[in-house]
Amino acid sequence: MSAETYTDNLAGKTYLLDSLRETIVSAKEVLLNKATLVKEKLKSSVETTAKHSLQLTVFAWLVALSTIPFVAFLVLGLGQLLNDRYWLSSLIVSVIFAVVGRNFGDKEV
Repeated sequence: MSAETYTDNLAGKTYLLDSLRETIVSAKEVLLNKATLVKEKLKSSVETTAKHSLQLTVFAWLVALSTIPFVAFLVLGLGQLLNDRYWLSSLIVSVIFAVVGRNFGDKEV
């Protein structure tokens, strides 16, 4: 093997090693950027989920609290229609709620 061939071969290997080194560095940077992007998206997703969970909780409490006056309105209104038999009215409303609740409870999810 002549010195010129050896030098050309060595230069080719050096070029190949430099290219491989640059590729590895670029791949590392891409992976780090992707990891940072995933981290930021996850953080954003968690923040959005927490915000929506809080909104859902407030809504659920408001709905739960609004059922009390609604049931009272049903009992009083039906009681007046039944000639001031409020005990019968509350019994009817309770039975209706129990039947509806049972029907919802029987359905498989």
